Amino acid sequence: MKKLLCLMLQLLVLLPFVAVLLPQTMSAEELGEDVVEFVLHKRMIRDIDYNDQFEFHENDGLAISEEAGKTADIISQTVPLNGATFAVYDMTDYYHDKKAAENMTSREFVQQIAETSRNNIRQLITEERLAQIGESVTTGKDTVGGLGDGIARIQVPKKNQDRDAVYLIFEESIDPEIGLNVDIDQTAIPIAAVLPIYHPTEPTEELQEIHIYPKNVGYLRDPYFFKYGRQRGTTEKGRPLEGAVFALYQMIEGEKYYLDMAPANDLKNQWIKPANNDPLNDKNVSKFISDKDGLVTTGQRFLPSGTYYFEELKSVEGYEMDEASKQIEVIVPESWVDAEGQPQYVMVNGQKMAELESGKVPASAYESATPRVYNETIKETTDKPKEPSGPSNPNQPVKGSVFPQTNEARTLISLLGILLLLGAVLLIKKERGEKNE
Repeated sequence: MKKLLCLMLQLLVLLPFVAVLLPQTMSAEELGEDVVEFVLHKRMIRDIDYNDQFEFHENDGLAISEEAGKTADIISQTVPLNGATFAVYDMTDYYHDKKAAENMTSREFVQQIAETSRNNIRQLITEERLAQIGESVTTGKDTVGGLGDGIARIQVPKKNQDRDAVYLIFEESIDPEIGLNVDIDQTAIPIAAVLPIYHPTEPTEELQEIHIYPKNVGYLRDPYFFKYGRQRGTTEKGRPLEGAVFALYQMIEGEKYYLDMAPANDLKNQWIKPANNDPLNDKNVSKFISDKDGLVTTGQRFLPSGTYYFEELKSVEGYEMDEASKQIEVIVPESWVDAEGQPQYVMVNGQKMAELESGKVPASAYESATPRVYNETIKETTDKPKEPSGPSNPNQPVKGSVFPQTNEARTLISLLGILLLLGAVLLIKKERGEKNE
C-alpha cells in the first residue's frame, strides 16, 4: 500500500513537467497580452491560371470571410496546400538598423523584403544571424479554429526587449509526398511582419491573431485525346467514337494504380488498386467517356510531371479493344519550357498535345483531332456464304434449273414425234374401219 502511495505521489510531482513538454496550441482568446499568433493560410494556384488577371491579395491581418472568398481570387482560384513548411525568424535588430540607415517606412521595408529573392533571403538569415523563433511549422488540417486544410499556426512574442518585434516568415520547403510540382523559388514570397498590426477598420485595436495568405504556383497539366474508329487494315481518318470508357493509371512498383474519384478541384490526386482487379466496375475509379467528337479528357483532373496511361475499359459496339488501347501513354514534362526556352509538350500516344486555352481544348485540336487514338472494326470470325458461281460453259444451264439440257431436249422431241405418229396411225385406221361398215 505504501509503495502504491509513493508511486502516485511521484506521478503527481511529474505531471506539471509532462504538461510543459506536451505541444500546446491556444486560441486567440487564450493568448497572453505579450503574444501574437500568425495563422498561415497556404494556397496554391495552377501555373496556367496565374496571369495578369489574377487579383493580388494584400494581407491586412484579417481572415477572409466565406462570403468574400467567393470573389477573392486568392480563395476562389486557388486550393489549400498541405505540406508546406515555414520558419519564423526574429529580424527586429536588422529592421531598425535598415530603417535608420535608409530612412524607410515600415511599408517600404515590407515591400523590399517581398521583392528579395529566396537565395538572398537565405544569405541574409546567415549573415545577419537571424534567430529562429520556435520550431518550423507545416501546413495541414486546422485542429484549433476549424479553418480546414493548408493551415499552420505559430505564436511569437510581441516585443524584442523593449521594442516592437519584427519577424520574417520564410517558406522552407514543400513535402515531396504531396505528389505535386510546386514552384517555391519564384512565387513563395518572403513575408516581413512589423508589429503591432492593427485592425484595418479599428485603428486602435491591435490584432492578436494575424492571418496571412502565402501562395505557391503549381505546375500541372490536363491531358486529353480524340478516340476515332476506322475500317480494319486501312489508314483512313475514320470517324469519332462516342461512348468509349477509359480509366487513367500509373505504374507504382510494377503495379497498376488507378486515379480515384476525388473532386475535380482537388489538386492532390489519389491512386488506388481497383476492387477485384476490375476498374470498370469499381465505383471508386474515375471513368472518362468519349463524347460526340471522340474527345476524352480528364475533366480538370490535373497531373504533375510523370508518365501515365489511359486504359480503355469498354469499347464502342463494332470496334475492337486491342492491347494498345489498354496502355495509351501520357508523358507530362517537368516544365513548360526546356533549358533553351523551347516549349515542352504533353505527349499522348506519341503525339504532341496542344495546351488548353482558358481551361478548354483549343479549336485547333478539334480541327485536327489530335492527339488521336484509333479502334479498328472487329475482325470477322465467320466465313460469308459463297455466291453461286456461273457454269463453266455459257451454254450449259445451271444445275437444278427447270430448263432441260440439250440432249434431254432432243430425246423428249423424239418421243413426242413418235407419240404423234402413233396417234395419227390409230386415227387413220379408225376412219377406214368406219368407211368399210
